[in-house]
Amino acid sequence: MINVIVVFAMPHRQYMISVPLKKKSFIYQAVEKSNIRSIFPQIDFSSVIYGIFGQKITNPESYILKDGDRVEIYRKLICNVQEKMQEVQNRRMKNSTISTKLSH
Repeated sequence: MINVIVVFAMPHRQYMISVPLKKKSFIYQAVEKSNIRSIFPQIDFSSVIYGIFGQKITNPESYILKDGDRVEIYRKLICNVQEKMQEVQNRRMKNSTISTKLSH
């Protein structure tokens, strides 16, 4: 037997589920046994990206897990992080320009 942890993060909470598996088990088996699908029925787990300790796994259906692996489920982001950072930067610059004009 091996033990892995299945991890899934939502904006305000992270779920970490310890899963005992037979040796030579795959990522999909760990996800299924974790029951994470029943917690989040709205998530299509066949279209998410999986990783092990921060490394993207391109073939989760055939990746053989090792004892202690951390199976990470990466959900799609609602917004583009780079665009959001640019918006914040633009707002800061605009506010800085306004306060400079007001002080003169």
